[in-house]
Amino acid sequence: MTKGNRSRESSANHSIRDELIDALQDDRVLDLLCNKLINKLSERFDEKILKIQTDLSDTNKVVAKLEKECELLKENNTRLMQSVRELEEYSHRDNLIFVGLKMSYAAAATSESVSNVDCENSVINLANSLGVKITSTDISVAHSLGKNRASAPSTVLVRFTNRKARDLIYN
Repeated sequence: MTKGNRSRESSANHSIRDELIDALQDDRVLDLLCNKLINKLSERFDEKILKIQTDLSDTNKVVAKLEKECELLKENNTRLMQSVRELEEYSHRDNLIFVGLKMSYAAAATSESVSNVDCENSVINLANSLGVKITSTDISVAHSLGKNRASAPSTVLVRFTNRKARDLIYN
């Protein structure tokens, strides 16, 4: 590049620079540039706000759906808990509790804990003494509640295999 070309190019650059400086000093040009910049920023903010609103709306829908599911689960849980209580109550109908039952078998001789067999035998003996004929097959399980010492009267829980056997003693 020759010195003349550089000079013309430099002169052209100075001329453009001077025109830009003059234009920027003109309030109308500044107002126009500011308005365009504000409009562009406003468009971007509007887009972002619209996206946030859409996301929020979607999130609210999901939350509402989850709240409904939660309510349904609470209702189902309440119904299931009631069913469990009813089943427990129903299953307890085959039980009898004997209070003050004297254990006089193997445990009494050794002063050890009362076994389930001792409890069962004591209940069978009590029933037979009352004129009620039951056998060990009529008893599902019998065990002592609380103190498990043969020397003291016990509280014994007995679960019968069927309600008829239970009712023979109860009635």
